[in-house]
Amino acid sequence: MDDFKELIKEKKWLIIKLLVIIIPGIFYWILNDNFERKISFNLSMNAGVTSKNTSEQVETPQPVEQKNNPPPVVQPANNDNILLAQQKYNEGSAAFSRKDYVAAVNFFNQAIELNPNHSFAYHDRGMVYQITGNLTQALADVNKAIELDPNPALMYNTRGAIYRKLKNFDEAIKNFDKAIQLDPKYSQAYSNRALVYGELKNYGQMISDCNMSLQLNAGNADAYLFRAIAYFNSNDYNKALADFNMAINLGGDLSPGNLPLAYQYRGVCYQRLGDNQKAQSDFGQAKNLGYKGK
Repeated sequence: MDDFKELIKEKKWLIIKLLVIIIPGIFYWILNDNFERKISFNLSMNAGVTSKNTSEQVETPQPVEQKNNPPPVVQPANNDNILLAQQKYNEGSAAFSRKDYVAAVNFFNQAIELNPNHSFAYHDRGMVYQITGNLTQALADVNKAIELDPNPALMYNTRGAIYRKLKNFDEAIKNFDKAIQLDPKYSQAYSNRALVYGELKNYGQMISDCNMSLQLNAGNADAYLFRAIAYFNSNDYNKALADFNMAINLGGDLSPGNLPLAYQYRGVCYQRLGDNQKAQSDFGQAKNLGYKGK
């Protein structure tokens, strides 16, 4: 009987020891699993955060000093690097927003070194090079971004804008077409494609694309400006004037450099309509805003 009691005690101690070992392990597994899920969720929430301004008419900043970008240093693939790369990318986006282009490039470089598959870091660095006039490097970066992540319409829109500046209008249209195919409600892609048709003096298609852009986004100030220019070049000055008025009223939403252009064009429009007083007023306003054309 005593032996039986000792056996029961031993079994109880054995069960207690097992519980002491197993239960912390279970809690560690649960907590660790939730932590991994949380990281994945935060990454997926942050994925695709990018600068949205892919403006066409921009002021000319000082060029960013360009050194040949070496192949990215491939870091071990782990969550720490991915999270740090996203942090550097976010800092680059903030620098981009405040037009500190040198700092933006440095942050995007760091993001790419930490995570060579960060397509948006390549894309946004390409946008900086586009704005600062380094179109060759801009195209290389956006090509790499599309290679890594070929679906976002934004990247094709940006590449279309670069091709337009390179005067490669066929490739520009192909890229805007692709952006619209991926996102049929992409208002800016329509207005950017309209600008290419304007370069080709196809004002009918330019107006059609602006109409579609405004149908999708009635607040697209650039689309009003581009349509006004199309009407102006088609000698339809009354329609042009109405759209110049809309563009100027939405002036805060125009791409940088487009507001003085709108005043200058509207001044010429008033001149063509015989209102020289309003024309001179607009010419003065355009000059005050930095317009340097004739």
